[in-house]
Amino acid sequence: MYLLLVGLGLTAVLALVMLWFYADKPCIGTHPVGLWSFVAILFTTSLDIGLVMLPLTEFPRYADTGKFPQYSLTNPLAMEFAMWGCLNWALYFVSSLYFCLLEPRLGFFRLVWVNRLNSLVIIGTCAFTLHLFMVNLPWYLPALQDKPYAHVAANLLLAVVLLCAIVSSLHLRWLTWLSRASLWALLGAIVLLYWDAGVQWQQYMGYLGELADYFRVMPLLLMPLDDQHEFYLLWWFSWSIMIGQFMARFLNGIKPWRLLLVLLLLPSIPIALWFSLLYHFQVQNLSLSTLAVAVMLALGILFLINSLDSLIRLYAENLNLDALRLGTSRYILLHFILLMVLGMLYNAQWLKIQLFGALVILLYILGLAYWARHRNQATSLSLQHRRKTR
Repeated sequence: MYLLLVGLGLTAVLALVMLWFYADKPCIGTHPVGLWSFVAILFTTSLDIGLVMLPLTEFPRYADTGKFPQYSLTNPLAMEFAMWGCLNWALYFVSSLYFCLLEPRLGFFRLVWVNRLNSLVIIGTCAFTLHLFMVNLPWYLPALQDKPYAHVAANLLLAVVLLCAIVSSLHLRWLTWLSRASLWALLGAIVLLYWDAGVQWQQYMGYLGELADYFRVMPLLLMPLDDQHEFYLLWWFSWSIMIGQFMARFLNGIKPWRLLLVLLLLPSIPIALWFSLLYHFQVQNLSLSTLAVAVMLALGILFLINSLDSLIRLYAENLNLDALRLGTSRYILLHFILLMVLGMLYNAQWLKIQLFGALVILLYILGLAYWARHRNQATSLSLQHRRKTR
């Protein structure tokens, strides 16, 4: 808990400092893309299958304020949004800005031990994403529960999904294309489920109004409410460095203050639309139709592939285990075995995602200490920029 509080405080301070020193500095990555492509890559890479699968399983928990009185401060929809939207994305602002503007000069993540530790976090988070799919699959497919073939069928599906993600990671253009397709698929799924569930427009607007209550209680959500909230915050931390490292390459001259607004606002819009639609099933106590299950599973698998492929590519590049060095066949085999084995360790509860979130906070602290030791090298960029703008 204390380490998490340190991480949250450190992130807030870093965000303010970076805005102060680099507010007008254009951020340009190595593979710049347009705003729509950037948001699509950011959204679908940063959010895994949990976005699709978890809300319907968690709404009842947040609604049970008798058992969980800490959730009485707002409604279940606003509470679920608090776990996924808005302020959480500030973590990506700090890391993206760092990897675009500071890391090229500072080189902290080029240190061998830092590179290895960061890659370990990425691999562990990839494996947790697979584990999440395995754990939640029976909830959406009750036919797989308590059946002799259930375990085999689930693992076979998981293996196919993982293979697709590894193959997608081979080429950056496939990855970016899949990101845009995934965002369009989410918007299409919202329209399809809206029609399938028979939601009235006034109802839907009412749900969005309930979600807006998040902004009223937002200051109370800056600190972890309970173990569930703490789990989510550490989960976000586990993603933060690697998403920033990956997304920094796609920045196209955007200024930091605009980047912060993009990160806080644009990804939250489709999340709000999606969660408000799923909340209708909770409020009306509706069961998912066959069409809804099929749509959500297809969407979840697409998001799973889209998040895994970018992370696999990232840690493979960090560890020099890419297809160029290993060859395509060995590349696919190595990453398949590695992630399947680690996914099984999560299933056996030998690994926890909170551990990797804590490691990221430790990297934040060590990185700040490294910056303090090499601050002249790290701040020269901002000083040069200020002179140019006078």
